[in-house]
Amino acid sequence: MSGHIFKNFYLCKGNVIFMAVMQALASATLILVTILAGDTLGEEYAIMAALCYGLVFFLASFSNTEYFKCDEKHTWVSFVASTPQAGKGQVAGKYYTILIINVGILFCCFVTDIIVTAIIGSTSYSMLSVLMILFSFEMIICAFEMVFYIRLGSSAGTGVKSLVLGIFIAIIVIYFLFGDISFLYSDDPLQEFLKFLSGPVPMWIMSLLPFTAMGLYAASYGLSLKLYQKGAENYGE
Repeated sequence: MSGHIFKNFYLCKGNVIFMAVMQALASATLILVTILAGDTLGEEYAIMAALCYGLVFFLASFSNTEYFKCDEKHTWVSFVASTPQAGKGQVAGKYYTILIINVGILFCCFVTDIIVTAIIGSTSYSMLSVLMILFSFEMIICAFEMVFYIRLGSSAGTGVKSLVLGIFIAIIVIYFLFGDISFLYSDDPLQEFLKFLSGPVPMWIMSLLPFTAMGLYAASYGLSLKLYQKGAENYGE
């Protein structure tokens, strides 16, 4: 198993370096802004922090394709079939690789949040709940897309991801057109939005989200094991 994971990171080391640089830039930006702002740090920080953290997870999500594309060859499939773990090791290696990357991003964001909190001297701007939501959504998206990567190949999987993101954006647009957006017209829209998130229903949803994400990820792995062989038949030379 460790061999599959090492191989994934080695073949896509450029991808890993890019993600590490983006994570460092996002963390450095938030820490620098906190130091420069000092006591004048306002609620706008929450928006900026959410955007920075969200950008890192977003880039990681769109980099997943590379970890599958490098193995879509009949020669590699034949070699994997001759190993003790066969296709199971191949699929598990992909799932562990993606999980390690996202947990690594989450850990770096946690460290950044702790540093920012220490500089401010207060937990009022802590983004821990936002980070767990971003991580959970990322794992849910990965759970769906990785099944298509395994069964149809990386190109088809990318198309499915674009479709899912398009539907998600459409839902947001429809809500802003026909839903209740009265909080935008208040004196403090951000505070009203945070007040809404602190309600009982959103709090229950957010508390169950990480468990839902991990459950879907495990179910996705089980389904991918069954679909791997058929998917491998579509790979090129």
